[in-house]
Amino acid sequence: MPTFIRPLAGLLAFLLVVAAGPERVQTRDQAPAGYPAMGSPAIVKLLAPGADPKTPLRYKVPAGFKTSGVVSLTMGLTMNMAGMALPAMDLPTMKMTFDLAVTGVTPAGDVTYDLAFTDMTTGAAPGLDPSVAAMVQGSAAAIKEIKGTSTISNRGVVRSTTFDVSKMSDPNLKQALEQVSSQLEGMAMPMPEEPIGVGARWEARSAVNAGGMNTYVRTEYELVSVTGTSVQLRLKSETSAPPQQVSNPMLGPDAQVQIDKLTGNTTGTVTLQLDALVPTSEASGNTNSQMSLTMAGQSQQMAVDIKMKTTMAPVKK
Repeated sequence: MPTFIRPLAGLLAFLLVVAAGPERVQTRDQAPAGYPAMGSPAIVKLLAPGADPKTPLRYKVPAGFKTSGVVSLTMGLTMNMAGMALPAMDLPTMKMTFDLAVTGVTPAGDVTYDLAFTDMTTGAAPGLDPSVAAMVQGSAAAIKEIKGTSTISNRGVVRSTTFDVSKMSDPNLKQALEQVSSQLEGMAMPMPEEPIGVGARWEARSAVNAGGMNTYVRTEYELVSVTGTSVQLRLKSETSAPPQQVSNPMLGPDAQVQIDKLTGNTTGTVTLQLDALVPTSEASGNTNSQMSLTMAGQSQQMAVDIKMKTTMAPVKK
């Protein structure tokens, strides 16, 4: 057992990325029916048009628009290794602030913006493993080095996203923060092409890579209200991953994870401002996985349950 306890900090970092930080990649794979290939835009499908009056929902963000936002993440884990339940662990709440500036708007309405993290604070977590606590504190200092650029369509579909982490020297922390930061793609919610009214429902199916693992996400949205440029939504999503082997530097050079099964569910509420980009949102969910961790030729079966809550909101300066 001690052989597998030592990389616990790396495993927790990996699970944090898997649960919270999807990273879009440009590789292709055989996607399940109804899902896009890895790295392709989400597939959006209208399920019900809703009540009259109906209108097409579109972002109309002015060129030169600037704002700031804050994201918070709270996560707890329970793990079972080789039939032995390990103590439940609550990671400290992480709160990240960022600045956003629109750098271009095309005639078709595509919006390109720059994003830079400005700070990260963490709450207390009594009993947390010191190596995991050090990782979190290191993230707080390093996150200011991350800058990104993203382009979305006027329907909120991500065209491209690039994050620059070249100034970070720690490769493990670099990968973790690069992927956690890319969750901010979720600022823009994909909306259907068709005009819709209150009660409308639509789905977005996406293929994302999280911590080196291919995952598939189906999110269903329901339009609750539209008041001027303010749009209220309810959402629920399902995440799954096929059996696959994952190599990730956060686990160490000789460690591999075989994912046997992974499922997850999330529910939440979102208020969009169509003339801005940072929503007010709150979501809670859980991810359940069964896997085997192999190190130094030894393999150990594991079951991991993750509960997570995220919030996002604009910040007035």
